[in-house]
Amino acid sequence: MTNAKAVLRICCWGSFRLFDAQGHRLELPSRKGMAMLAMLATAANGERTRSWLQDRLWGSRGMEQAQQSLRRELSTLKAALPPEAAALITADRERVRLSLLQCHIAEDGRESGAQFLEGIDIRGEDGFEEWLREQRQRINDTAIAFAPPKPLPVSVVNARQSVRGFGGRPAIAILPFANATGDHDGEFWAEGIAEELSERMARLRWIPVIASATLAELKPQNLDALTIGNLVGAAYVLRGRLLRRGEGLTAQLSLLDGATGRMLWSERLTLAQGITPLALEEISSQLVAQLDALIDTEQQVRAINRSVEDLDFNELVWRARWHLNRLTREDAETARGLLERALAEQPNSIEALIQAGFSKAWEIWSGRLDSTAIVDMRSLAQRAIAVDGFDARGHMLAGMAEMWSRNHDVADAFFDEALRLNPSLARGYAQKGSNLYLSGRPEEALDPLRVALRLSPLDNQVFYVLGEIAMCCCMTGQWSEAIRHANLSIARRPAYSYAHAIKINAMARQGNVSAAGRALAALYRSKPGFIPADLDWLPFRDRHWNEYLKAGIALAEPA
Repeated sequence: MTNAKAVLRICCWGSFRLFDAQGHRLELPSRKGMAMLAMLATAANGERTRSWLQDRLWGSRGMEQAQQSLRRELSTLKAALPPEAAALITADRERVRLSLLQCHIAEDGRESGAQFLEGIDIRGEDGFEEWLREQRQRINDTAIAFAPPKPLPVSVVNARQSVRGFGGRPAIAILPFANATGDHDGEFWAEGIAEELSERMARLRWIPVIASATLAELKPQNLDALTIGNLVGAAYVLRGRLLRRGEGLTAQLSLLDGATGRMLWSERLTLAQGITPLALEEISSQLVAQLDALIDTEQQVRAINRSVEDLDFNELVWRARWHLNRLTREDAETARGLLERALAEQPNSIEALIQAGFSKAWEIWSGRLDSTAIVDMRSLAQRAIAVDGFDARGHMLAGMAEMWSRNHDVADAFFDEALRLNPSLARGYAQKGSNLYLSGRPEEALDPLRVALRLSPLDNQVFYVLGEIAMCCCMTGQWSEAIRHANLSIARRPAYSYAHAIKINAMARQGNVSAAGRALAALYRSKPGFIPADLDWLPFRDRHWNEYLKAGIALAEPA
């Protein structure tokens, strides 16, 4: 990235070098500081999560020690930079960011064949070494992409036409995993992970999957992601390999853009006790949930960067998804208009029906709408199920409509069917947990709610899941846990009145009425239009809990 007004100039080819705005070289005191700056400079938007950095740079240490080490390294790094350069590095509780707009990521030495981060070795940190290998491979893949094209294997069928048969939706190619364990058993498990991922990804329904078995002939060719993407018509390419680490195994995965070869995401999963069928199932569920969210977000970003007038049918749906995820009334109105256009064009499109169902669900939930709107949502869900009964999301939407109608037993059956069809459906677990506590079973609700958090911790609706956990804790008298989870929910969505109400109740019933009063004042500041009667909409089977929440707020009211 070139910027004439750059505050920092970062050179990663050959030996690591760093220069200020006047061209003076800056010296960093540690290799990990250099590595961290390079990791931020090569990240999408200059951003990495704290856990990602801790895993790569301090993975050999315990979690608490790794957290402390990252804090110290950030402090040391910023202290070594001029104030205007140090200001480019910011951090919050979850992420560390480098402002790329004011950086120049120089490629000096790349054309002459200098190695990326030459000479930076962090002894004992396998996570860093694996990231470095991945980065160098990605650079090589990019170089290959601009080299004269190699002849493609003639025995492989071009799958582009097949992909178009899915209505122009983006496809993902899941390559056979490489076995780097050094033993024959590793080959078995490498194939098993790829096959399990292919089968689980297919359950998402919205993204066509070109499975690893179909791509087996490509394995000996050692082709780059760009060539594979062009060959089989895949918008995304997933690579993986299995490595041995002591007595356990590590699965390393990378998601690449099939059109450019650009790396979009990487993950490393350590299996201390090796792979068992149960571990394979848990790994697959977690990875599919992550890939679902990643590709979903990527498609939304691509659609939002195009003019509305130029959008084709699929782009209309992705653009609507982007607006829905903004969680504002204005964006919800825009999404509804886009989805109406999409349904007018293709009335029986499963994706348009599903997203229209989500749009209606947001209207109902945010506006506390009555049974008429719920009937409309139920109709959309039923139409989606009729078009594709194997899409778990249609069953989940039907379950939500029944839950909001207080038909909790019927809703539970729909949620169970959704999770049977797609065991990686994070929001399905969240809705099942909601239905359980609303029907009077808060202890049972905690497990599915926690699974939802594990599968999709960065979902934009995680505030909702945290609020549901807080309510379960409140119902069971776990006041401190209720307050903690309510605070986590409010931190992610400050105007979420339900989490505020739960926090107020927990504080008041814990005996801390003065704190509950301050929390009530915070609720009215963040949501000026809130009235306790809003809580009557909540679809508890036993209306006692609606009165319970209102009574807790009354306890916090000033005398």
